[in-house]
Amino acid sequence: MEKKTISAGIIGAGGFMRRYDPDYCKIKAILDSGELGKPLMAHCISRTPRIAAGFTNAMQVTNVRIQEIDQFRWLFGEELVRGQMLAARNTKFAADGLNDPQLALM
Repeated sequence: MEKKTISAGIIGAGGFMRRYDPDYCKIKAILDSGELGKPLMAHCISRTPRIAAGFTNAMQVTNVRIQEIDQFRWLFGEELVRGQMLAARNTKFAADGLNDPQLALM
């Protein structure tokens, strides 16, 4: 795909790019070295100041949370076996029909 993209003169990137971020690569190297032992827990926060019209709770998983799912699989070298989405009372900034905040347990 990369060769076809380059030969067509298309410049771009898509999808799970955190694994190419230099700081994430450093974290991955430390985790892989075993220097700190096995990870016990991870904490990710996603903040978006403006939500596009039509954005849904399901899109929170398929468009946003999927990044963390991929990140965990890559960083920890194992598959997630279950997950749960939780919602609390909405903030005054929540878009109509969207749970905000949301908590994902994986």
